[in-house]
Amino acid sequence: MQWSLRLGRVNGVPVEAHWLLALLVGAVAYTGWVRAGLAGLVSNTALLLVAFACVLIHEIAHTLQAQAINFPVRRIWLLPLGGLAQLGRLPEHPQEELRIALAGPLVNLGLGLIFAALAGLWISANTIVGPLEFEVRLVLLRGGPPLPYGLLMLALTNLGLAAFNLVPAFPFDGARLLRSLLALVLSRSQATQIVVRLGWAIGLLCLLAGAAVARPFGLTGLITVIGLGLTAVLGTSAEELFERQVVVLRSLPVRAAVRQPTVVLSPTDPVTPALAATLKQLGHLPPLMPVLDQGRLVGLLPTRALAAAVARPAPVTVAEVMLPTASRLDADTDLWTAQLALADAAQGSLPVFDGEQLHGMLTAADIRATVLEPSVLLPIQPAQLISAGQPSL
Repeated sequence: MQWSLRLGRVNGVPVEAHWLLALLVGAVAYTGWVRAGLAGLVSNTALLLVAFACVLIHEIAHTLQAQAINFPVRRIWLLPLGGLAQLGRLPEHPQEELRIALAGPLVNLGLGLIFAALAGLWISANTIVGPLEFEVRLVLLRGGPPLPYGLLMLALTNLGLAAFNLVPAFPFDGARLLRSLLALVLSRSQATQIVVRLGWAIGLLCLLAGAAVARPFGLTGLITVIGLGLTAVLGTSAEELFERQVVVLRSLPVRAAVRQPTVVLSPTDPVTPALAATLKQLGHLPPLMPVLDQGRLVGLLPTRALAAAVARPAPVTVAEVMLPTASRLDADTDLWTAQLALADAAQGSLPVFDGEQLHGMLTAADIRATVLEPSVLLPIQPAQLISAGQPSL
């Protein structure tokens, strides 16, 4: 990603950190330096990194659960306000969404309880002179000894993440948990509308309550409540827009989004500068161009492979550089299903068939254009196949 730094992989899934995290780490480190010099800088930075390690564990839990029920995960993305496990496709059934959403908070809750128990055992065995609750508060206020203090901070961080993510407003896990439970007895659309209304109420309430929280809890409380409110409002509005787009996609067939005419090639076409120039003149080309042999799809030629093929010292034909055919779509399939198929294929475009006849190539850009202006491509255009080597087919 342009705005991300690759940190590694977890179970085959790339882990990336947004570059704004560097600014956050710098700001927190500087605040610690101003407060307590080098010791403050180190402690502030360490606490922030520990917090994001807990966030990473949270997202890994989502990832492993998704993979366990055969959902591909594209990446884990660490952001200044949390993390995101980006699924290759979204769960359609409430039981699937419930299992994936519940995994993160459960792991944080379990870790929080384990660290709290370990801290309690250490304090009980070493420093008890009064009630355990008093000793715990004393350790937190004094910032030591290091071992119980670190354990308590890990416990508080994980328990805080679990509680924060159970807020029933998008994009938090609590909203997805609530929607999946409601979707067991209602339609997904009805369940989403209920959670969206609740999310708007929580977001607006937090924004209104910000000023009231500032006096008893200070700047930290104000930032927390305002941040929660903004996140809920933005996340809820994004989820509401997404659900509307899904409704549009489900209502339209694939044939409505396929651009016509469609440029096709023959396996025997030589890949020459003349062919590349002809294709450029024909205008819009998908990432993959269909290759037909007597009306039968036999391969796909990546548009980006043209330049490399043209530059070869010895002339080649389309058959020598084309890719084998993979997935295909039926022209009457709804666009939502087609979008999921495109994401799974991860190749930019898919061939669309009307029976045994090629109707064209569908790309993600075609789907986006249809969502933005669903009436532009209607009435549906018949298939028009144009050969790059002949006037028409």
